[in-house]
Amino acid sequence: MSRPLRRIILALALLLPVQAEAAPVTLCTLVTDAADGRVLLSEGKACAVSVTPASTFKIALALMGFETGILTDAHHPVLSWHKGYPAWRASWRQDTDPTCWMTDSVVWYSQVITTRLGAERFAGLTRDFGYGNADVSGDAGADNGLTRSWIGSSLRISPSRP
Repeated sequence: MSRPLRRIILALALLLPVQAEAAPVTLCTLVTDAADGRVLLSEGKACAVSVTPASTFKIALALMGFETGILTDAHHPVLSWHKGYPAWRASWRQDTDPTCWMTDSVVWYSQVITTRLGAERFAGLTRDFGYGNADVSGDAGADNGLTRSWIGSSLRISPSRP
């Protein structure tokens, strides 16, 4: 490696820790009493902001899947990727089990689970879980609630419920 290149790499290595030490910004700190839901502490402007759950919704979907028997253990069922399924990542174009689904955030696996649940049961479980606004209708007029409601669509969550 040439001396100038070594100097550039060393300079970058010295700069990176300085940049990484930027002060963290707290968006929301919310502490509630688990027994009665009473808010004990609420700090930050983002506590009331509703956002799409996106990949975090897999946790609720896993509970729904195990509760209904769609998922049986960490490695079953193994489902196969089919043409037409989302494949935003190359790793999604393969057979997938629940562990791989969670690790790689495989959207099509989530969509298979919600489709197997069906619209009524999916909506009921989301409501029963008290999950965010529980709106799994999807995009207005698109009839895609089973496959898109948690991906930048109708389902919204916030630290403090709506």
